[in-house]
Amino acid sequence: MSRDEVLAIVKQKARSLLPELDDRDTSRPLGDSGLSSLDFVELVAILARELRAKVPRSELSRVDSLDDLADAFVRALDSQAPHE
Repeated sequence: MSRDEVLAIVKQKARSLLPELDDRDTSRPLGDSGLSSLDFVELVAILARELRAKVPRSELSRVDSLDDLADAFVRALDSQAPHE
């Protein structure tokens, strides 16, 4: 799955939690977007189910934006992919 596809899913799921979310600037800090820490935990759980990928807590602690979250899931998906 490409980064753009993952980012589209991240944006869609974030909007489902927070309909007023302005997701045009995906580099904007999540706190500035109105996403609470509880919303973030719920968003990560939704994305983990949807994408069938688990992001390590150590990586989640460094997530500050929707871009960061998409990148973390891309890395998680890449690490799960069979290597040739």
